[in-house]
Amino acid sequence: MTTTYSGAQAVLKLERLLAEGKISKEYIGALSGAGVDQNFYTKRFPITHDAAEQGGVIGAVVANGETDTIFDTDLTGVADDFYNGMTIRFTSGALAAANQMRIIDDYVEVDGVITVTVAFSVAPGDGDTFIIEPSVDVFTDDGTLGSWSEYDEDGTDYQINALTGEVRVLSAENQGGNAGERISISYYQSEAPAVGQNVTIEHNQDLTEIYELGSTEPQELKEGPISISGTIGVIWADRSLMGTFLSLSDFYKKLSAYSLYLYPNKYVSGQPYIKLSGVKFSGGTLGVDIDGPLALDVSYKGLAFESGTLSF
Repeated sequence: MTTTYSGAQAVLKLERLLAEGKISKEYIGALSGAGVDQNFYTKRFPITHDAAEQGGVIGAVVANGETDTIFDTDLTGVADDFYNGMTIRFTSGALAAANQMRIIDDYVEVDGVITVTVAFSVAPGDGDTFIIEPSVDVFTDDGTLGSWSEYDEDGTDYQINALTGEVRVLSAENQGGNAGERISISYYQSEAPAVGQNVTIEHNQDLTEIYELGSTEPQELKEGPISISGTIGVIWADRSLMGTFLSLSDFYKKLSAYSLYLYPNKYVSGQPYIKLSGVKFSGGTLGVDIDGPLALDVSYKGLAFESGTLSF
């Protein structure tokens, strides 16, 4: 069986990162002690994660005079303070475009009222959707290498811009006595290092003929191994990953395994998706366009696939 998704968007994600989910205590720099706010940046961004894989909760704002720090939601049915300390990230509306992330200071079950520690740039709108996720944690070693203590999550020590991976340690924690303190961060992140289009999937399960000794006629047909393979017409990829897609690797290294997500009707809630797992690439052609390098007619093989419907 061969299925062609001509023009469908394909997103490739690093299998290793999806499996680990959480990046733990990533070192992002040292404090200057200059007495001003100091910005650091994570190696991977945006800072986020797949709610379905990591236990995030999806909700929406309910109109009731919401402000940039307090608003009603449709999240009820759990105890007061249940979401305290977790992170809220909007997925629609103006705050989704800004991709701001805030820590929940207080949750009240009646009316699902959420109060955040630091004000958003604007108040969320009625019906704006969001995800509540396990908190992002920021640490300092207080000048002792390898001895991490967590900053307070009340908005007085640091702020986070999820879109750029920016961690801003505020001036109160960057005084002269803090000079040289090392900063690290634990967070969830899913990486999409490449985008492609014009994808084909070939799914075969060969039948194996079973013979009895001395017989020339097959006595039985058994299901053979499943084979999943295909091609991707074009892949726009990070420069550091282009060699992987073209199977250029040192002979002693194993090829990286990826997950391949296909969105036939674009990445829109309610539309179908297909996920291929354990994908490895077996070559293609290198090209260059105005945006940089690209790989053409890349062949791949995979271990399994599943389908579902996007929901967010």
